[in-house]
Amino acid sequence: MASYSEIDGIPCGANKKIARELLRETMGFGGVLVSDGGAVWKLFNTFGVAKDYVEAGLVGIKGGMDTEMPVGAAYRQLGQYVESGELDVSIIDEAVRRVLASKFELGLFEQPYINEDNVARSMTNKNSITISKEITEQSIILLKNEESVLPIKNNKKIAVVGPHAGLLRPSVSGYTIMAYYELIAGMSSDSKDEPTFHGIMDEKKKAKSKKDNSENVYSFGEMADFLGTNFNPEEILKAKFGGTTLVEELKTRTNVNYAKGCEIVGDDTTEFGNALELAKNSDMVIMTLGGNCGWTKCTGGEGKDRTSLDLPGVQQQLLDEIVKTGKEIVLVLYGPGQYAPKLTDNVKAIIQAWLPGAYGGSAIAKILCGEINPSGKLPITMPRNVGQVPIFYNHKTGSGYTVVQEKSGINSIELFGGGYVDSENTPLFPFGHGLSYTSFEISNTLVAKNEISTNEVITVTCTIKNVGDRAGVEVIQLYCRDCEAHVTRPVKQLAGFKRVYLEAQKSAQLSFMLSTAQLGFYNEDMEFVVEPGNIELMLGTSSENIVYKEKVKLTGEKINLMGKRSYTCPVIVSI
Repeated sequence: MASYSEIDGIPCGANKKIARELLRETMGFGGVLVSDGGAVWKLFNTFGVAKDYVEAGLVGIKGGMDTEMPVGAAYRQLGQYVESGELDVSIIDEAVRRVLASKFELGLFEQPYINEDNVARSMTNKNSITISKEITEQSIILLKNEESVLPIKNNKKIAVVGPHAGLLRPSVSGYTIMAYYELIAGMSSDSKDEPTFHGIMDEKKKAKSKKDNSENVYSFGEMADFLGTNFNPEEILKAKFGGTTLVEELKTRTNVNYAKGCEIVGDDTTEFGNALELAKNSDMVIMTLGGNCGWTKCTGGEGKDRTSLDLPGVQQQLLDEIVKTGKEIVLVLYGPGQYAPKLTDNVKAIIQAWLPGAYGGSAIAKILCGEINPSGKLPITMPRNVGQVPIFYNHKTGSGYTVVQEKSGINSIELFGGGYVDSENTPLFPFGHGLSYTSFEISNTLVAKNEISTNEVITVTCTIKNVGDRAGVEVIQLYCRDCEAHVTRPVKQLAGFKRVYLEAQKSAQLSFMLSTAQLGFYNEDMEFVVEPGNIELMLGTSSENIVYKEKVKLTGEKINLMGKRSYTCPVIVSI
């Protein structure tokens, strides 16, 4: 799919150097290149590289897009350019050939339509549900757990506060049937809460004005007829998928009471009183805060970005009021995206739940009550506030919050500050971070050879032991740094990782097999290579919690890796 973005002034869908030379000639891609949903329309309406929508089709197919998705109103009119001599028919033949070949390979000539009943069964059968629950449980991250307040102690009276705990819909992402139902309902109504979906509202308004007779990119009338506009996402998620809310799950396990406190968005504080009264009469407060994902009344989704890391609506205000009660607080954060709420000392624990889906209530309750041991790790770096953005663990040497100093002498950090005048320069939580209810130790780390050729495999071994009193999972992470490239390289890059399940007091040996073909980069001559020189290896449980460092010297010739790059690091586990 050709993205909406542009590079050096040419949108990707019309960029011959990318779509034809790089993708097909250099990378050897022989499949179909389709437009993103409105990419052809955007060539005209957004980027202005075509005089109208019809000409945008000509620009797109010349650039290398084989077909226009999902409607193809511009590509339907390409014949007129063949007749006028502006488009060689061989370009259309080339695109048609690839489309037909793909359909043939998929068996669409023999069976062009799917069995809808089979699709429904495949999404809701026992095996699919089991896998979904396992993925959900493994994705949830315990970010903080001071004084081991989690798991919840059985004798505690718990107040659950926040808009997410009593609902299922906020746990489900955009690009799901729930979000589409909301989209169609918004499109079909005259309310002021119109959804945004990359310009579909402009299309809707154009159609109403009847000033433009060209076909719309999206046919929402047909979608509304098909999906309908009367729906209840909570009922659907419960009836079709067996979803349960966090409150429902906690009530089967411990002594809890619930108050919503506020909505996800909006400025209504009238329900604060109930939440505060509940908190005052409880031993611990579990607060469920964050956003929701879709196209209407949502905090994030396609075409819906934020300029702030603050909690939406009046959620921070609600948190501040609950904090004043002095009760222990466990904060459960929901996505999409990340938030950096203002915290105090009595926020003892933080769980990052993201968008956990229909089974999120069950998974979070099991983690809160200690039925399962959290094992998720952050796939991002979490900033303290928006002023730190961009912030990422693999920033280039000479920039960012990690400073590499190979030589002794004057400390440049002390001389020049190395950070902000009003905040720490480190992240709130680093990439790869995630806690457990047990503890692990890494020992016996060893690099097999400290000098190898540029076309060999680096072997790093270690022993991981669960030194706690309960079973758990740790994710061992291998990072690397090129110490001597003639272009600036990242201070560290994730090279390999492995989830390891261990019973209490049990150990395992890990062997990371890092191919030097994974170390490629573009050098000063724009060659994609691996070069001789020193590579620093780092082993730990997050990008900041590094317990072992060692350098390996690569010897021999520079190797061009174009088309031969390795992307994964195999790991052998011996229990």
